[in-house]
Amino acid sequence: MARTVWDDMHEGPTEGAADEELATRVRGPSGSSNKEPGGPRRLLPWLLFVLTASAFAGYLGRKLDEEDHAKSALATARDEAAEMRQRAFAAEDQLARVKSERDQASQAKTQLVQKVAAQDLTKQADDKLISDLRAKLDTHDGDVSQDANRISVNLVDQILFKSGDANISPRGKKVLDQVGAVLKGLESKQILVGGHTDDRPIHTAQFPSNWELSTARAVNVVRYLAETVGVSPDKLTAAGFSQFHPRSKTSKAKNRRIEILLTPIVEVKKK
Repeated sequence: MARTVWDDMHEGPTEGAADEELATRVRGPSGSSNKEPGGPRRLLPWLLFVLTASAFAGYLGRKLDEEDHAKSALATARDEAAEMRQRAFAAEDQLARVKSERDQASQAKTQLVQKVAAQDLTKQADDKLISDLRAKLDTHDGDVSQDANRISVNLVDQILFKSGDANISPRGKKVLDQVGAVLKGLESKQILVGGHTDDRPIHTAQFPSNWELSTARAVNVVRYLAETVGVSPDKLTAAGFSQFHPRSKTSKAKNRRIEILLTPIVEVKKK
């Protein structure tokens, strides 16, 4: 059957022609594959952005790690510095304690040396005082003894008084003059004059008991030392002990006595 020009115009392309046209569309005019124009160029900025962001993130991470490490090192350094300050303070306190203990030890040593020196001076003065008193007394008049820091002068009552009497005898006044001459120069002693009797009772109008007799004798001796010999009255004290402080259990004569007791002065602070 004969084909006309009209038929050729209205019939579509042949199967082979259609395939070639499709291939041309896919390859494009220049024979390349059918991709959007500039596709790889459009992806490049995004790739650079991702790489830059990744690099910045790594850099930022390293910086954060370095900052954490620096903070940790700073904290450690602060702790070490605080510990060093505490050690320094402790060392200063220990040094201060050692210095204080050394000063106290030095002060104690100085005080001890001064105390020993003062005791030596006191002993020397007491030894001289005892020697002077013994030089003034005859063995029949009395005796001098020492007990610790007390010096005792015991005068025989028969030398000073008549039996049952409190008036000082002439011989007794001479003895008191000699002893008083030594006592008058004392500045660091308190002088206690004690009257003692034996245990034989007395009953008179003047002396109802040994208390009155012993006290009257002590007072008369104190007054004689102060008013006649010149011993400082503020250093003198009189006391009567009756028969209750005997020196001997067998000798009544030793118990009848006037005892002059010399003791260190005790200063009483006045308010």
